Amino acid sequence: MNYCGGIMTKKLDHRAQRTRKNIINSFIKLLGQKEFNKISITEITNMADVNRRTFYLHYVDIFELLDELENDLTDEFNNLVVQEVPQSLFDFHELFLSFIYGNQNLALALLSIQESKFLSKIMKIATDLNFAYSEYDTEIERKYCWNYVENGMRGMLQDWLKNQSMPLDKMVSFITGVVQRSLKSSIA
Repeated sequence: MNYCGGIMTKKLDHRAQRTRKNIINSFIKLLGQKEFNKISITEITNMADVNRRTFYLHYVDIFELLDELENDLTDEFNNLVVQEVPQSLFDFHELFLSFIYGNQNLALALLSIQESKFLSKIMKIATDLNFAYSEYDTEIERKYCWNYVENGMRGMLQDWLKNQSMPLDKMVSFITGVVQRSLKSSIA
């Protein structure tokens, strides 16, 4: 009884959305309790109160679920960037740090997962908008530089979100300065 444009389709879509939301919320809750590579699909489905078959109707595997979560959060941030139109790397960092502070549990969980590409996706937004670029000459030097910046930023953000050891405005200034100095190819 699934006909196009009818009430049944809307009802199924609503049910499917609710099921996906339950799966995602269960996954986020588990990310707060244990390491990503220790989470099983069985744990997610038990917490979401769905069976494994239902999980596989929505996701190929746990990595696809992680990717969807990252993409949703990245898209939300990108929409904020389009709305706010930051004018500098400092403005971009201020927007980003405010954003992850508002999504603290999820951001901390994603930053803690080695397999997560969340921070890489955010950095791509910054480079696409020309807020950050490396002055290094060779491709390999730029690659190493970006790896250094990304992993250093990941550690700083994790510590900051966990401990709140620095006010937001000071953290924005600090992280912007570190990134700018790291991207320069010569010491002045």
